[in-house]
Amino acid sequence: MSVARIQEISNRFAAVTGRAVHFQPGWQSRGNGQTSAYEGAVVHHTATASANANLGVLINGRSDLSGPLTNFCTWDNGDIGVIAAHPANHAGASGGYNTAPLPRTSLFNKAVIGNEIIYPGASPMSAAQYRSAVILARLTVDVVGYGDVQRIKAHAETSITGKWDPGYAPSKTINMQQFRADAAAIGQVFTPAPSTVDEENKMYAHASNDDYISVPCDGKTLLFVSAGFGRSVTLLNIAAVKDSDGSGQGAYTTVQKGFKTIGPDQPGPIGIGPACRVVQVRYSADHDFAIWCA
Repeated sequence: MSVARIQEISNRFAAVTGRAVHFQPGWQSRGNGQTSAYEGAVVHHTATASANANLGVLINGRSDLSGPLTNFCTWDNGDIGVIAAHPANHAGASGGYNTAPLPRTSLFNKAVIGNEIIYPGASPMSAAQYRSAVILARLTVDVVGYGDVQRIKAHAETSITGKWDPGYAPSKTINMQQFRADAAAIGQVFTPAPSTVDEENKMYAHASNDDYISVPCDGKTLLFVSAGFGRSVTLLNIAAVKDSDGSGQGAYTTVQKGFKTIGPDQPGPIGIGPACRVVQVRYSADHDFAIWCA
């Protein structure tokens, strides 16, 4: 399921941020040979210039450490790169001062998805990098870590060899309590790009065996559902108000009848067609979930 997990995180990142996701050729099969058991995220810095010229190192490794060296990387403009779906050599062994609830193990790479932020670490990352790194970390634990932001760690927190990344000054690690608080507050302090997900249009549906929710579309043509890790949402019916000229209220027209199950590996898209003003979704779910048009 490694490929599906990384693809799901990437899809959500693109939908929420509007930033580009750069899939590096071969990412689906790239790894260190271990079988993934992902349950958290570890954040790093590359200790290189804030540019994207070192992707070959992240893919192929160094003389002292074979590649891949990360799963994701974050560029200085806020875009992300996808390096490897399978475990990468980025975290070493775990057991540092703030490892829990993640495991203490010599095989930590198989348990955590790594993000190498491309910047020196001896000076702060760009604001765009920080925002993307926070959102990527939150989405990672949403998909593989039960939505628990305490499963977002700095390499400095889990390392047993004195690593201090990601940093903001020489040997100074960024404030990870604030980083996790920002991750927990996504949807409150971060505003997704208007071309993808307008925050006022992102709806949160409550668990129910049979209920309705209306989702603003404003002409967008695709519907997405964010189901929880290991859970699913069943769509019972989808109807839309369509108004091609914007002059009238319109009436609900059925877009989809019958059951459609949405899981965390495939949030959509569900085509709702052009000129939709609002979509009404009848659903069944055993947990709260987000639903939006893009």
